[in-house]
Amino acid sequence: EGSGDDIAKAIASTTGWSTYPSPGTIGNDPGSNNSSGFNALPSGVNQWGSYPHFGSATFWWSSDQTSTAGYTYNIWYYSSQLYQEAFTKVFGFSVRCVKDAT
Repeated sequence: EGSGDDIAKAIASTTGWSTYPSPGTIGNDPGSNNSSGFNALPSGVNQWGSYPHFGSATFWWSSDQTSTAGYTYNIWYYSSQLYQEAFTKVFGFSVRCVKDAT
């Protein structure tokens, strides 16, 4: 698990995710998640001051954008896929900080 079609499992943290019975999904045997070390936490999304999907999804902004929207990557507990979608910039998604090893 964590390769090919189940990339979400490879990047999801091992704790905090809702459970789901289908093999290869983040919520199935979460102790086997995070083979990549990316450690994506299930933060949900800040949507007008509330956090729907806490424990079941995480969204983070990418640096790519359109004229009116920004692109996000997201994963869900019931899926094995990594999704990319465009959202207006009013949403409060996570940001992944990356530092060069220099």
